[in-house]
Amino acid sequence: MEFLSGDEALDMPDRIEEVNAKHLESLIGERLFMAVLFCENHLVTVDDENFISRTFTFPDNALDESTSALQHLENIDDKADRLGIAFVKVNDLELVDEYGLTGIPSLVYYRHGAPILYEGDINDEEAVLEWLVHNRSTGDDEDVIEDVSPSSLEAMLTSVENLAVLFC
Repeated sequence: MEFLSGDEALDMPDRIEEVNAKHLESLIGERLFMAVLFCENHLVTVDDENFISRTFTFPDNALDESTSALQHLENIDDKADRLGIAFVKVNDLELVDEYGLTGIPSLVYYRHGAPILYEGDINDEEAVLEWLVHNRSTGDDEDVIEDVSPSSLEAMLTSVENLAVLFC
């Protein structure tokens, strides 16, 4: 089962892999573009620095909302992947608190390590994908003409409202 915990697992189609806090921190440092779904899928037991085991429970509707959000996001995972945006999910109440998230499920996009919180309807696949694409290409980067693969172009054409394409 070790193959499911490595970076190769992030490239599995139609599946958003769950990572722990330590792996998430590493991925954020390594990847330029990372979308993270903070969600609930069961009770969480955490061993803190004093080796005291504590079990957290999430709000009553968090499991249903997290399951729904995950299903919708898995529908756009392949398109995001073709754009170089990795998707993972995290089930860690301490991280939710540490990052100051007001509830779960929450979607946070890390662009060059900087977090951006999605504030729209997490179940609106088109809006989420458009938001990811928009935030992938904004910020402190200079405007450039990118050389993209056919699959990246296809994903952009289906998810971006205004796009200029130069064939050469």
